Amino acid sequence: MAGIESESGVIATYMVMINSPLYDIKSRQSRGTLKLLLCGGHEIGLHFDFDGAHRLEAPSMDATEQKIDSACQRLEDILGASVKSVSFHRPLERFLRGPSTVAGRVNAYSKELMDWYLSDSRGNWREGEPLPKLNNPEKKLLQLLIHPIWWSDHHVAPEDRLEEFFEKSIKGLKPEAAKVFDAALASHLTIQRRGYANVELAKPAA
Repeated sequence: MAGIESESGVIATYMVMINSPLYDIKSRQSRGTLKLLLCGGHEIGLHFDFDGAHRLEAPSMDATEQKIDSACQRLEDILGASVKSVSFHRPLERFLRGPSTVAGRVNAYSKELMDWYLSDSRGNWREGEPLPKLNNPEKKLLQLLIHPIWWSDHHVAPEDRLEEFFEKSIKGLKPEAAKVFDAALASHLTIQRRGYANVELAKPAA
């Protein structure tokens, strides 16, 4: 998708996690992908995920921004480039239509950027097909959120697309490791792969 955007003169911001259970941001493959994005003229931002304890504690804004800044610095070390934007995985209420910047970086959930917002969440355009809206813009500024995993040359239902991703990801893994990955995939997203079954992981021996 990034290649198509570059060929079309479109510059996008790709948000990535530094602690995703689904990919290793430090792996050779991930670093190669990130380099291709930067070489294509795109920006890479941080997709910040609040850990469970942080959500429950409801810490101060300063404490939260310190965590975000630390995560951005870790991503910058990997990229060798500045991180200028931040988005959130399951954001806290305080960031929804919140300040324009967080930890000195553009907040993708700011009031200005959420004023006109179209997303393909769960593989579905909730506000309808975006092209007519792009051809006849309602406002000057639009934030268009696209998850590349949902799209290809042929249409596939989101559940089946996740099934393909799962099968590809677990190749070479031992059964228990595959179960761990499956559980992480299910808990990380709000949609499940076609063949998902909630299988309890084996508990360690006492």
